[in-house]
Amino acid sequence: MDLARQICAALREAESQGVVHRDLKPENVMLDQSGTIKIMDFGIARSVNPGNTLTGAVLGTPAYMAPEQAEGKRVDHRADIYALGLVMYEMFTGIAAFAADTPVAIALKQIREMPVRPRKLEPSLPPALEKTILKCLEKSPDQRFQAVDELDAALATVLPVGGVMENPPVETPRRSFFLTAGPQELPSTPRHLVRTLLSLIQLLYLVLYLFALWKLHRLEYVVSQFLPGGAWLLVALIVLVAVVGIAVRLYVLTALAFDYRGLGEDFHRMFLLFLIVDEVWALSPLLVAYKIGMGLAIAATVALAFLPFSQRTLMRMGYRSQT
Repeated sequence: MDLARQICAALREAESQGVVHRDLKPENVMLDQSGTIKIMDFGIARSVNPGNTLTGAVLGTPAYMAPEQAEGKRVDHRADIYALGLVMYEMFTGIAAFAADTPVAIALKQIREMPVRPRKLEPSLPPALEKTILKCLEKSPDQRFQAVDELDAALATVLPVGGVMENPPVETPRRSFFLTAGPQELPSTPRHLVRTLLSLIQLLYLVLYLFALWKLHRLEYVVSQFLPGGAWLLVALIVLVAVVGIAVRLYVLTALAFDYRGLGEDFHRMFLLFLIVDEVWALSPLLVAYKIGMGLAIAATVALAFLPFSQRTLMRMGYRSQT
């Protein structure tokens, strides 16, 4: 928190001189040996007359760029306040507010989307700090803090310079149902590869569901051979699992297509549903064991039973939150 307020002090000085940095990002925030923050690289900064704004080409780093800056509109010191909000978001949650495969895609997210709420990623953050960060990240400059002094005052209510946060974030390994690795223990894998693998898994499930529904009459006949009188119940279960499965797979595919940042959190909340649906479906190869052989049926069952856990790992690698 002390670092955030030091950045405010530096931006306050720039604001008083009528200077807009326009490229505030972690790489441009340096800490000297005395623990003092220095803001570097004013190479694309611009001076403005008091009360005026500036226009020009789109310059800056998309991951730390205000919406109006990404659109090439007029910018003033409130663009730097937005950038500081992005820096604080990453500082306190450990991940960037917006991520995508290309700079253009990131810039579009800055314009159109709101990030996942910081307390969803780091529940120990004080609510007042989350509120302050999100106010910095309002899409409209008029909805943000109108001056760096206002932002600094809001931060001061969370923690004075040199003070101690009432509920400081603590590094605790997140452990939950069938979970053994914390986010820092996960391998680093390109997000586009993770998203591709997850998409292929969802498509595999959709093919299996649709094939089962297509061959439903045949499945009913097979089941009736070893479960006379109760075939309808098992067939009804297959239909229920397939319908629910199709719905959740389409949701995941859509979220992956739009790179929805809240997908990891949603998957975490729905994991028990995924697990139940997938583990019930994992038994389906046994219904055709007479045709493909018991050995292959068991191998397919084991592979399908493993898939929900592999998806969870992939989801945490691509959407690092509480999944």
